[in-house]
Amino acid sequence: LAMPLDEALTRIGARAKRKRALVERIGDDSVKRSDLETEDRTALKDLLHLQLVEAVLPDAVPVSHGGTGFIRKYPLTEVQSAVVASITGGLGRYKVHLIHGITGSGKTEIYFHLIADVIAAGKQALVLVPEIALTPALRAAFAERFPDAVISIQHSAMPEQVRVAGWIDAQTGTAQIVVGTRLAALAPMANLGLIVVDEEQDASFKQQEGLRYSARDVAIYRASQCTVPVVLCSATPSLESYQHALTGRY
Repeated sequence: LAMPLDEALTRIGARAKRKRALVERIGDDSVKRSDLETEDRTALKDLLHLQLVEAVLPDAVPVSHGGTGFIRKYPLTEVQSAVVASITGGLGRYKVHLIHGITGSGKTEIYFHLIADVIAAGKQALVLVPEIALTPALRAAFAERFPDAVISIQHSAMPEQVRVAGWIDAQTGTAQIVVGTRLAALAPMANLGLIVVDEEQDASFKQQEGLRYSARDVAIYRASQCTVPVVLCSATPSLESYQHALTGRY
């Protein structure tokens, strides 16, 4: 589990009986995917997407990364390492990357390693997520993996004073990692080095009232203006992003 059992059950709600049963089972002991029924695997994908549970690789050993305080809990696979290497080779230059992989395949681990390299270079990272509900679990994951980093959270449900304080931390460069929903795409950052858009296809990134914008498209444009790479992640990419990747534009 990525959080205490009681908190996970509260977030799921009383009606999702299969998910509640699976979470209780995971809470009692670790579960192997091979032991799950087809219905349980579907529920597990939803739990992974909501970041209520996390997939753990065997024999994972925490290792500090280059003095940044990053904890490397899981060894990268050959494919993950190749993706990280291809993107880190372009840090400091604008380029759009699309990481396409099923839920639980390790997309988050890839951008954790990328952010570690960005912080090591003295830069800031901006991470956009589609839903407010995802920010607490993601912040907890960042705090665990980057215990020495200053992390700013930005979303509309926060108290105004807290949000403004995080905004100032981003603007002054105090915050090394900024995590938030679509409004975070507009947060001023003194030393931006990388932008990550998780679940880039999600319609929640589109602001439909007042100032209308797509946070994903703002992120891409902002990356081009700041000459930094932007990483789009999804298990089901938008058709336009997928087409751009197939034609080599991304």
